[in-house]
Amino acid sequence: MSSRSDRSAPRLRKPSLVDTAKADTNAEEFVKLELHNLGVPHMAEDGMENAHAHLMQRTKSFNEKTRERPEDVELWIEFARFQDEFMALTRKRSEIRQLVEKKIAILEQALRYHSHDARVIIMLLMEYEKVEESPSIKSRWHYALEQNTGSPDIWHAYLRYRMRDFSNFSASSVRDDFNRALRSLAIARNQLKQISAAPSKVSELERAIVDLIVDVCRFDIQTGETELAVARIQAAVEFCCLSPSTQTEDELVDAFEQFWECGEPRIGEPNATGWNEWMSMNTELKIIVRDAKSDAASRNKHAHQTPYEVPPPPPPPPDVPAGAILGGGWERFEDTAIDNDEDCVGDDSEEDEEPDAAALALLEEQLDAAADIEIDDEILRRWIVKERERCCEIWRPARSMDVQEDEQSASPRVIWFDDIKHGLIRLSDETAKRRLWMQTLRLVGTLDKLPTDFDHDKSLDLIECTAGPYVNASRVFASADGVKHNGTWLSQSYGLEHAWVTADAGRGALGANMFRVFASYDPTIFSCRVVTEKDVAKELLSGVHENSLKLWSHFAKMEWESGRKASARKIYAKVFSTATSAKVQDISHLALSWVECELRESDRENALKVLLALASVDSGEETTPNAARVEGATVFLRAQNLFNQKMNNAFAGGGVWKGREHDGLQEYGIALIQCFAHFQYLNKQTCKEIDDAICAVPPETQLRATNVEHWHSLHVKLLDMKPLATRRSSLECALKVFPRSPHLLLKMCELELDVQGRQRMRRLLDFELERNPNVTLMYYALGMEVGKPFVSNPRVISVLERALQPALITAQSPLLWLTYMRAYVSCGQASSAKTIFLRAINAVPWNKTIWLYGIESLASVFSTKERAALLDVMRGKGISLRTDVFEIQLERAVEAA
Repeated sequence: MSSRSDRSAPRLRKPSLVDTAKADTNAEEFVKLELHNLGVPHMAEDGMENAHAHLMQRTKSFNEKTRERPEDVELWIEFARFQDEFMALTRKRSEIRQLVEKKIAILEQALRYHSHDARVIIMLLMEYEKVEESPSIKSRWHYALEQNTGSPDIWHAYLRYRMRDFSNFSASSVRDDFNRALRSLAIARNQLKQISAAPSKVSELERAIVDLIVDVCRFDIQTGETELAVARIQAAVEFCCLSPSTQTEDELVDAFEQFWECGEPRIGEPNATGWNEWMSMNTELKIIVRDAKSDAASRNKHAHQTPYEVPPPPPPPPDVPAGAILGGGWERFEDTAIDNDEDCVGDDSEEDEEPDAAALALLEEQLDAAADIEIDDEILRRWIVKERERCCEIWRPARSMDVQEDEQSASPRVIWFDDIKHGLIRLSDETAKRRLWMQTLRLVGTLDKLPTDFDHDKSLDLIECTAGPYVNASRVFASADGVKHNGTWLSQSYGLEHAWVTADAGRGALGANMFRVFASYDPTIFSCRVVTEKDVAKELLSGVHENSLKLWSHFAKMEWESGRKASARKIYAKVFSTATSAKVQDISHLALSWVECELRESDRENALKVLLALASVDSGEETTPNAARVEGATVFLRAQNLFNQKMNNAFAGGGVWKGREHDGLQEYGIALIQCFAHFQYLNKQTCKEIDDAICAVPPETQLRATNVEHWHSLHVKLLDMKPLATRRSSLECALKVFPRSPHLLLKMCELELDVQGRQRMRRLLDFELERNPNVTLMYYALGMEVGKPFVSNPRVISVLERALQPALITAQSPLLWLTYMRAYVSCGQASSAKTIFLRAINAVPWNKTIWLYGIESLASVFSTKERAALLDVMRGKGISLRTDVFEIQLERAVEAA
């Protein structure tokens, strides 16, 4: 670095170097990564000279281009990344250090022309991490944040840095950093609103705020602070999505504090309907009570009343309206009981009695005996069992009235307003609100996949178990040939997050109640899954949702599944006729539901009648499903042409009727095209006509922000309708538009596993991982190797080592670290598992599951004293521990007595 002493850094201060000898010592504790850059293959010495000549020529070209076009930030980034190709040609530490310094020099030069570009700043700071000590790096991050307080990318990168900085890590300090980030982004959002910035910029910041809220909730869960995570979720959803629109945000914060501390049920709890509705109900009650008191006062103003006369008391407040929220909390959860008032009445005389001297002496003796007991493997085993039990059982945030007065301040289960206030940011963008709902429902195990998963979701990088979209992946890989006994190492059904997937200790009620409130605004969301009873469906259909064809379809489907097929057909036919008269575009949803019910009974004729009637709509020769003719080539040819026209209309945003186009493909258009596909299959024809039409739509049209989700959904649903062996051409077409779609890539994995095309899929995954490394793709790459035992499959280890390189975001994946550790443990290689464990706690020190698993499963390679020391390190890092080891020692002393 002395060679760079004369170079000025306009934004960042001069670094101080690390001790090289110390770095070498630390490096020996980790498994060495023997990986080659895919862009530069390994070559013999006789080809090295030509390689260097080629690289030097490209360096000269980059220098010339950056002098000519210094405003091109992409060129600077490409130039900096080009230095990695030089690094692939050497393994000497001194040469690598020089190349890192050269890369820093390039990025510093780029920073002069692009002082606020987040990518340049993040790349530069990550390179500084390789040559500087932690305090210097932290100060550089702080300076970058001061200059770019409203940059969500820089905040995201900084938080990832703080989470992996083991020497300075503490859960509480990282939690404070999350709160700082939320405050800074909220201020930046408000400033954009004040200057009337473009709505897209405001929406982008609000979506970044949502992602931060979800990340900090996941962080709290993985550190063991489950009550805090649940409270954050409740507060964020209540304030961000369900807050009244009649007050300013500052006024709402004051009002929300009263709501939070008053003991009323919060979102996810029984009887909770949302803060907005609670505010409305209580406002109405206050008005009624105030009017009643005012009327009583006016009636009691007598003319001859003296100052000494006392007016009669005001009448009692009126009855509470039906549905009003009066209290509750977790009172109706199945495993929570309400104590009777008689149980709360104690004998005051008993409280005043002096404790028995003999009992005190016995207790003191037991405490002394417990202190003398040494911690052994049995004590640690019992401690882990009890700690896990308590982690499973204790997850609900307690209320202040549920805790004794002298214990309120010390109770870790009571989450006060100050603990959650930083996430109280009212959202104005509907997309951001919907994203918050979806992500929190996924976090509590209610949703497996999201309709927006057409690209990699960064929030999945921190997941620790095979939940959410990884569930389907596990099923696909587990069903491959020869995986019955060898694929168990891939399944990671373990940890604090997995308790939400299995709905342990009543956790499922939280998500179910949250989903009920979410769906109350539109019960047809997610195919009406919230409507599970016919009486509820009838009540909704007799109210404001009487014209919802999705809900009518769902009601008819429930009738069908209950065995009342004749009744279901009558409902379908009547609603179909009404929708045709009213020209409702959602008729395609009704027809699709009807056809799928008929196909379950293998009734081809009735299904074709429905499809022929749908095709005839708006053709001048309409027919009904009961009157449709299913014979004659002319009838089917005409229906096919009509479907073709309606499909093109659907691409533009229309449906079965012309002239009702919106901005691109809509949900009812997807259902219409699915009906067309069913028609083709029932006539024993392929869907090539549909596939060709979809492939002809330009990618920029399909990627338009207003309907990109619909296009992705169309691809996925049409693929599900096809036999596995016939999906290749359609999959390749879809992947050209959505190359990073987890759903599409998983379907390609499933296809290649079926046709013995593993090598082809490996090449595709390697190509995508080179462009955009993420945990989902790494998991798929591991899934392609489940046919072999872990210890005899070097590619598995290569994939994991590649994913866990410190420079990659995937190195902070608890899922990959746990998979790696458990694979070695299951193979009986405890010493290798120990090495991975030590690397894991340095990369993801916040993850309580990794700590507990290492302490439990590596008893053969760790001494008892070392395992006990690991508990002290956990506690020092701020990991929440609900059980003290001394408690287990005391139990042992009592048993021995």
